[in-house]
Amino acid sequence: MLRTYWRQRSEQVHTAAECVQRMQKALTQMNLQLANVITDIMGLTGQKILRAILAGERDADKLAEMRNWRIQASHEEIVASLTGNWRPERLFTLKQEVDRYDFCQRQMGECDQEIEKQLNALPSRPRETVPRLSQQRRPRKERRHSGIRRSLIWARTGANLDSGRGGIWVSRRASSASAEARSPWTVLFWTVLLR
Repeated sequence: MLRTYWRQRSEQVHTAAECVQRMQKALTQMNLQLANVITDIMGLTGQKILRAILAGERDADKLAEMRNWRIQASHEEIVASLTGNWRPERLFTLKQEVDRYDFCQRQMGECDQEIEKQLNALPSRPRETVPRLSQQRRPRKERRHSGIRRSLIWARTGANLDSGRGGIWVSRRASSASAEARSPWTVLFWTVLLR
C-alpha cells in the first residue's frame, strides 16, 4: 500500500515539474526572461513575482522590488528581464499552470499525510536506537515534511533511506518489501549498495 502512495506522489512531482516548464514557456513567449536571472522561478522571489503578474501588476520596477536579498541578480537585471509584451492568451496559460501547480502541491501534501500514516502503522524499533533528528545530517534543501518522514523511516527500518544516491528508490523498495524482507539488514543492504 505504501508503494502506491509513493508512486502517486511521484506522479504529482512529475506533473508539477511539467507545470513549471509550461510557466517558463509562457513567460518566454511574452519575452519575459525571468528564468535567466532567477534560478528557481518557483522559489520565494519567483512565486511573488508570478503571483503579482497574475494579480495585474505590470510595472517591472515594482516587480523587481519583490526580489529576496539572496537573489544574486541586480535590480536592473530583473527589471530588464521583466520587460516584455503582456499577451492576454499567455497570461491565461500562465494562470492555469500556476493553478495546476498549486493543485499538485496540495495533492503531494495529501500523499505525504497518507505516507506518514502508513509509516506510523509499521512496527517500530526500540526507542533507544532511533537517533534524534538533530543528530542526522540535513540535506541542503529540505521540505518541511521530509524530516518527519525521515525519522519515521529510521524508526521503522533502522536506516536513513533519504540519504545518498537513490534514497527515494530505496524508500520505495522498503515500502514494497514483504514483512520478512523489511528487516534493518535488508534495507541497509540496499542503502549501502546504492551509495
